[in-house]
Amino acid sequence: MITDNRLAIFVALADCGSFTAAARKLSMSQPAVSQNIAALEAESGGPLFTRSTRSVSLNERGRIFYDYAKSILSMYCEMQDALSGATPEQSLLLPLGEGRSARVKVEDGELRIALISSNN
Repeated sequence: MITDNRLAIFVALADCGSFTAAARKLSMSQPAVSQNIAALEAESGGPLFTRSTRSVSLNERGRIFYDYAKSILSMYCEMQDALSGATPEQSLLLPLGEGRSARVKVEDGELRIALISSNN
């Protein structure tokens, strides 16, 4: 699937609440997650998370960024569906939390559900 990995990493970190948990979930190293988040924060003009010694949480800028990131990732799924011939009426993206969503669509008269994680 076409996606922006840095947005997916950002969403996973926001959902997991720690760099270590996000790295584990994404099958990445913790430094790789940190580097991607640092790049996003530099490009967006400032911090997106409030950090403590054990966890991270979204700050006000991060909450705004999160909403847009989720929408953009959803649009990638919609684009993939359109490229594969599915129409918006045939497909629905349901956020499940923790960086996961479900794509629900009717195909050949059957209901199909595909689970999607942000590490795809």
